[in-house]
Amino acid sequence: MSGRDAQPATAPAPASRRWVQVSGFVIGVCLLAGAGTVVLKDPSALRAATDSIRAASPWLFALLLLLPCLNWLLSAEMLRLLLQPGPSETFAGPTRGEMQLLTGFAWLANYSPVRPGLFFRIWWHASKDGIPMTRSVQSVAASIACGCLSVGLLLACCHVVPADSAAPVAWTLMALAMPPATFVAASIIAGRRDSWWRWFWLAAAVRSLDVMVWMARYATVFALAGGRTLDLREAAAIAAVSQAAMLIPWAGNGLGVREVAIGLAAAWLPSWYSGGDPTLAVAADLVNRAGEVMGALVVGSASGLLLWRRARTGA
Repeated sequence: MSGRDAQPATAPAPASRRWVQVSGFVIGVCLLAGAGTVVLKDPSALRAATDSIRAASPWLFALLLLLPCLNWLLSAEMLRLLLQPGPSETFAGPTRGEMQLLTGFAWLANYSPVRPGLFFRIWWHASKDGIPMTRSVQSVAASIACGCLSVGLLLACCHVVPADSAAPVAWTLMALAMPPATFVAASIIAGRRDSWWRWFWLAAAVRSLDVMVWMARYATVFALAGGRTLDLREAAAIAAVSQAAMLIPWAGNGLGVREVAIGLAAAWLPSWYSGGDPTLAVAADLVNRAGEVMGALVVGSASGLLLWRRARTGA
């Protein structure tokens, strides 16, 4: 993911990098298998989870499949904003449809051992859009910064909401509206001097919406797997842990790492985090992963086919 044209003498050879990537994929699969084993070795928790899933509302299953796709669209929009040209840049930024296809294909492709989705997107931007590879790599770094800012601000806003407020809905709406509103205001102010910062803060606003969707996903899977309703603080904390886990570059899409991190956090953090039940937390994120993989298969396959047709026809 470095994208550097020149590498220091101590940098590993390409074959070594591939070996590291494959090893990371194997570790991720082992962690995922370990997470599944934790649930299977607890018969009472497994029975409670299956009973809860059988009794769940069909709307929860619909959200399980649809919310990951909403994450895909928001991620694509964030990356599109981060690749908008600055005053001194001559390339044209990618279109919204193009970025949705590239992000959708990368979503599925990054489940493979060498995570080719990112590299394919960088290559596509360079060859089709005229965007320098270093600029694409900078946008990846900027997207990580947007994620850290969004998670941090949203977590802070959610944790100041009084648990016993007389108007919880109003407090909740205020907490959720604060991060995107703050970033949009920063975009308006910073954009007067530098257009790049305007796009960056708008991307951060979109990323904050993306994190909110992750919160909704965890509220959904905890209701599915454990019949448990998360409050705003719990949903924000679990989403923050999942986002941090996916930054660990062992395997694509945080495979295995995210599930283990969610379970460990449930064991270590106070009981207000997921009720302090690690097995329930792991089971919920395994359900989350199942919905995500189904979405990735549909979106990624369709996106890959459409990109292939675009490459052939030049459209």
